[in-house]
Amino acid sequence: MRQLLLLRGAFNLLFGVGLLLAPNDMPLGGYYGVGDGLLGLGLAIALFRSVRGQWLFFVTLLDAVVRLVFGGTILLNPNITSNLFTGAFFTTAVVTVFIALGITGVIYALMRALRQRGEAEVDKSLLWPVVASSVCTALFGMGLLLGPVGSGERRLVACAYGVAFGLILLLAGLRSRKAGATA
Repeated sequence: MRQLLLLRGAFNLLFGVGLLLAPNDMPLGGYYGVGDGLLGLGLAIALFRSVRGQWLFFVTLLDAVVRLVFGGTILLNPNITSNLFTGAFFTTAVVTVFIALGITGVIYALMRALRQRGEAEVDKSLLWPVVASSVCTALFGMGLLLGPVGSGERRLVACAYGVAFGLILLLAGLRSRKAGATA
């Protein structure tokens, strides 16, 4: 699980930085969605197999499937946003789903924290990355919704998301290694 967190974090961080450096006409969103979705799917499977992380399986699987669907849709229909109607529909779907995913992740983690409060040994090592990455995902959706409408500006929102999400996952992976080394 630790390696998948680090790999997914590095992938997102590199995507965010690469988005800044790549030409504006290079469509990277589909490749990002499929790549991150596959890494998320691997993480969901690892969480399912882990006693500590089983509670995260559902929300991680949902996140992975959403990313795979959006990434695959973009790869199969590269001009999906060129038509006014389909572009508006697709953008609205992306915004809505990412905001919903973020809110779902926060609520799910907070409900887990409330349930753990009464337990003698509380494991909060997985809670903070879920909350932080979920807030980041919701803010990404909000940034697309309320932010600038130009493709260059939206690209910057996606870049900021990739960097922030990647750093959160990298930190979670590094901290899980540290926790595993001291246990």
